[in-house]
Amino acid sequence: MNKFLQPEYALVCNGAILLCNGEIDRQWKADTQKIIHMSEEPMRVLQDACKDVRLKCADGMFLYCTPTENINEAENILKTACSGLEISVIRSGRKIYCIPEKIEKGNSVSRFINLYGCKHTISSGDSELDISMLNRTDISMVPKRISRYVNAEKKIIIGEDMIFSDAIFSEIKSWTN
Repeated sequence: MNKFLQPEYALVCNGAILLCNGEIDRQWKADTQKIIHMSEEPMRVLQDACKDVRLKCADGMFLYCTPTENINEAENILKTACSGLEISVIRSGRKIYCIPEKIEKGNSVSRFINLYGCKHTISSGDSELDISMLNRTDISMVPKRISRYVNAEKKIIIGEDMIFSDAIFSEIKSWTN
């Protein structure tokens, strides 16, 4: 963890894990596993429908692929296959992710806010995978290239090289004092 900021709580691993004072919250993890279990059947259906796309499973939580050719075609195949399955298809760089909607980052943030009754939340993100999270927090730090997708109460546009920098962590610390 950055030396300038040591939050009491931090959502990591796409929101699947909650750290409390740097330690994994076992109850949160168990609840996440129950949520993921509810998405197992739609994920199996997706894998069966898209054998040509060569999906890989990430920690039993979501599927992804890295097409070497025709990424647009692979994305369209996945979007068609996911229709009605409550699975989001998100393209980020060379990868395409298929994530159960129940465990998207934004839903994890909402789950956290509801559980802990948070009054103020801060997030930072730099890809389409982060947009649902960025739209659910009070303050969002984003690079200009994705800022048009973020409707947070307070959006701070920062340089690509600053998204997880010591300068940003120092700034956040000054807000919390």
